Amino acid sequence: MEKKWSTAADELVCPICGTLHNTSAPMHVMFEKEKIRHFLPPAHPRCRCTVIYEEIAGTNTPNAWQNPRESGIMNHVDVNEYRQDLYARIDSKNKPDAYKQKLKDVFEYLVSQGYIFSEHALGRVVGQKTGKGKRNFTLEEVLQYLALPINYMDGDMKAVRFYEGIAIIQALDTGEIVSIISNLEPSTRWKKV
Repeated sequence: MEKKWSTAADELVCPICGTLHNTSAPMHVMFEKEKIRHFLPPAHPRCRCTVIYEEIAGTNTPNAWQNPRESGIMNHVDVNEYRQDLYARIDSKNKPDAYKQKLKDVFEYLVSQGYIFSEHALGRVVGQKTGKGKRNFTLEEVLQYLALPINYMDGDMKAVRFYEGIAIIQALDTGEIVSIISNLEPSTRWKKV
């Protein structure tokens, strides 16, 4: 699968987005053209760009997403069914269309990387809030932390990867990433593993 940058193709398109229009890139690579680099839209506030996903022969994302658990058991989630349900929930929200599209774009990218994120976790990535004791994080950081070992447990069924103030919480029964939390310290209810 490959991604292609798409603008609104009208007189309001800015020079940054105009340059990236119709630029294609592999799912894990930044869009890059004439020294302009972005991983996904938006490129700036009020950006109206989206990403178009294109199937490329021999690189299609499998329908069954597999997540090996610590126990070695494989769980299978039908990505198409999950996507259909998730998109229906996203579309039913009273949110701007650009925000809904960004949630879908990030979901598709994460699926291409082998991860399923819940609607809540996607919202944490896309709609980050800053404040006391919080820090912003990039999608690249999230993927980097997902590659690291589980270092806490939240009860019996949720694994936590807590690194550099970011906690990624994963349901062990489905492998789904259910939340991302920005905290300076680990939660007192988590058990160190």
